[in-house]
Amino acid sequence: MLGWGMFLAFMVFYAFKKREPWSWVCISLGLGLWFMLDTAVSAWCRVALNVLFNAVLLLAVRRAFFKA
Repeated sequence: MLGWGMFLAFMVFYAFKKREPWSWVCISLGLGLWFMLDTAVSAWCRVALNVLFNAVLLLAVRRAFFKA
């Protein structure tokens, strides 16, 4: 987990900040895959609080990127 977090921090602070096109793809695919797997396993294990947290996080991120 620490390695994944360091990688994500590096991506955000350097490549994403420079608006490198590939950084958006890398970050969104990695987080998207994590979101789907984490939410699915949490739902399967009946950890409703984590499923709810993931859904709220998704809505918050969506609002930040796609303002109405």
